[in-house]
Amino acid sequence: MKDNHQIGDHARLLPTPGHTPGHLAFFGKRGDDAVMSGDLMHSPLQERYPELSVNFDVDQAESANTRRSFLERYCDTKTICCTAHFVPQSVARIKRWGEGFKCESVRVAFPQGASASRVVRSPRSRAISDAGELGHKQ
Repeated sequence: MKDNHQIGDHARLLPTPGHTPGHLAFFGKRGDDAVMSGDLMHSPLQERYPELSVNFDVDQAESANTRRSFLERYCDTKTICCTAHFVPQSVARIKRWGEGFKCESVRVAFPQGASASRVVRSPRSRAISDAGELGHKQ
């Protein structure tokens, strides 16, 4: 894939080469409202210094270029970036910080009556969150 790839009305993929062959960022159906960056960044240090690569990147120079391009593209926009490896900034907006960037955490609003624990889909997580809602110690 050389550019954005639309999958019906529900998703869009953006090539993010350098980490592994075929690595992609994923967008939901509402355009650039949110993007899941996958393994594009493994640490907040890679936002601050996008040229830092990890040993897992098959092409470290390309991953650094891709990372900077991705961060530039979504910096100071309304796009929410969902990272795979950052805690607590796994849902954040990208902001400029000197020559680099940083993720500023955002609160996720759920529809009335919903909670983050109800959004989780795995049976184990559901059992744990249900126990917590019932006041049981975990």
